[in-house]
Amino acid sequence: MSGAIECRYYGRDFTADALALLRALIATEPQPNRAALSREFCRRIGWIKPDGDLKDMMARVTMRAMHRDGVIALPPPRGRRNPPRPIIFGPDTEAPLFPAPTTLDEVRTLEMRPVIRETAYAHGSGCESLPADVEVRAGERVECSQYIPADGAPT
Repeated sequence: MSGAIECRYYGRDFTADALALLRALIATEPQPNRAALSREFCRRIGWIKPDGDLKDMMARVTMRAMHRDGVIALPPPRGRRNPPRPIIFGPDTEAPLFPAPTTLDEVRTLEMRPVIRETAYAHGSGCESLPADVEVRAGERVECSQYIPADGAPT
């Protein structure tokens, strides 16, 4: 593709020729859906990832941005978004173990504290204190326990 750079989206320059090609692909009959449009556009301009696959998802994001900015006019989306269905509890549903808190006063305070364990090494250096765990407590109940290595980065 040749021509002067007309716009730049997400770090990629688009020439007037590339935009003319995109507009021509949009105008074809029967009008392709947005996914097919992005794949064909990537094939035509050689927009590929290092592994050789098409960068069609990035092309879709870019085309939506171009559409939003008035650079191109995309066809309307064909798929419809289904709203998530509510969870319906039937007669066989078990009751929750703990009732949901309704006020902030009912929320239990969490306490985080490091747990240091003495570790004896076989090479004779004696006992050495190493950070081993962090416990998160809610009252008397331990909510979680996490190992922390000597470098301090949780795993």
